[in-house]
Amino acid sequence: MILVLFSVYLRPVLTIFFLKVLKQPILTANDTYVFDHFERMKYYWEDIDEIVADDEKLQVQLHDPRKYVNQIPYYRLIDLLKYKVFKIKPDFSIDMHLIKIKKGEHKLFLEKLDECSIASMTS
Repeated sequence: MILVLFSVYLRPVLTIFFLKVLKQPILTANDTYVFDHFERMKYYWEDIDEIVADDEKLQVQLHDPRKYVNQIPYYRLIDLLKYKVFKIKPDFSIDMHLIKIKKGEHKLFLEKLDECSIASMTS
């Protein structure tokens, strides 16, 4: 029970610390990888089937998610346990609310992300 409460309440605290105190970027994307700084997850384009975007999150769909399971942060213990015990695939996504995008530039951001993905396919 303590682990459940720890994993549920620690994430918002870490989010505030990360964004307000450290003032770190949330996302880095280039032609090699997409790096979620908050989750400390680096997704290589060669492992990504696609990234599906909506207003809530960027869902990273991977060829073989097992390669990334050991990188899941400790505060997502529930996801890790569900995978280890029940083989339920963890959610690999990036919270869109954490990414600072100017109003009206959401589409441009997604186009740039897509360009990185295309660039990785041609190199």
